[in-house]
Amino acid sequence: SSGSQSGYLSSTDWTTFNAKTTNTGTVTGVSGTAPVSVTTSSTAPVVSMAAASTSVDGYLTSGNFTTFNNKTTNTGTVTSVAAITLGTTGTNLSSSVANGSTAAVITLNVPTASATNRGALSSTDWTTFNNKTTNTGTTTASNVQTFTNKSGSNNQWTNDAGYITSASLPTVGNGTLSMTTSTGLDGSATFTANQSGNSSFAVTLDLTEISLGAGLDSTATGLTLDLSEFTDMTATMIGTDQFIVLDSNAERRKAANEIGLSIFNNDAGFITSSSIPSVGNGTLTVEGGTGMSGSGTFTANQSGNTTITLNNSITNNNQLTNGANYTTNTGTTTASNSQTF
Repeated sequence: SSGSQSGYLSSTDWTTFNAKTTNTGTVTGVSGTAPVSVTTSSTAPVVSMAAASTSVDGYLTSGNFTTFNNKTTNTGTVTSVAAITLGTTGTNLSSSVANGSTAAVITLNVPTASATNRGALSSTDWTTFNNKTTNTGTTTASNVQTFTNKSGSNNQWTNDAGYITSASLPTVGNGTLSMTTSTGLDGSATFTANQSGNSSFAVTLDLTEISLGAGLDSTATGLTLDLSEFTDMTATMIGTDQFIVLDSNAERRKAANEIGLSIFNNDAGFITSSSIPSVGNGTLTVEGGTGMSGSGTFTANQSGNTTITLNNSITNNNQLTNGANYTTNTGTTTASNSQTF
C-alpha cells in the first residue's frame, strides 16, 4: 500500500511506522481519507475501511488474496507473431481471432467513418472537412453572406423553425380503394393510397338494369313512355278521370271535366252556341176570315205548345158570294142518276 493505493503493508513501511513517536495526548478531531472512513470523530472515533472490489477502494480480503495468489506465474517467449489483418466490415471497430491455439490470425475491422459508421476518416472526407469554413458568429437579416454547400446533413443545425424531417413523417399506408357501381350504373376502378399516378373512375348509365313499371321502356341511357302497356279501361269515363298531356315539354295530368271543348278542332262542323243565330220572339196572330170563327196567337220563342182552332161558320152556299156566277140547280140527285156538274 501507499499514499495513493490501498494494499498490504511492506516491511519497510512497518519499520517506519514502528519508529514513530509514542507521545500521547488529547485527540480533538479525527478524519479519514478514502478508503478510510471515520465516524464520531470528536469523541470516540470509529475508523473503518471497506473491502476492496471492482468499484470500491478498500482493504484486500483474504478471499481475494487467495484468488490473486493463485494467478499463474507462467512466463515465456513469443517466437512468431502474424501481421494483423485489416478489414472494413461492420459499422464499428471490431476484431476477430482465427486459429487462436496455433498460428493465430488477428483481424481488425476498421470501417470507413460515416454518419452511421465509427471508423477511419477517408481522405475524401478529410478534404471535405478541411475545407469547411471557420467563420463563427450570428447571422442577422441585415447580413449579406454567401454560404457554400458542404457535404454533411442538416441535423447539425438546430431546428428552431420546427421543419418536418423524414423521420417525423408518419408511415404512409398503401391501402386500396375499390370503386364499384350499383344497379343502373356501369363502371369500376381501384386506387391505391400511395400510388404515384392518377386514376380515372368512369361511370356510365345503364337503365336496362332497372326494373320499370308498366308504361315505361328503357335504353341504356334513356326512358320512353309506352302507354300501350297500360291496362285497358273498360269502364265509362267520368269527369274526374284524367288524361296525360305534354304541356310545354313537361308531362302533366288533367281531369276530363277540366278540359274545355273550345281547344279541340271542330273538323266535324258541330254547331256551337256562338254559331246559332239569335231566335226572335215575334208573335203569330191567327184570325178566322169570312165564314170562319176562332183566333189565337203564337210566339216564335215560346216554350210551350199552343192550339188555335178555326171553326167554319158557313152552313149553305147561300152564305157564299157567287163571284163565278154558278147556276143554281134545284132537285134531288140520287145514286142512280148520271149527271155532270
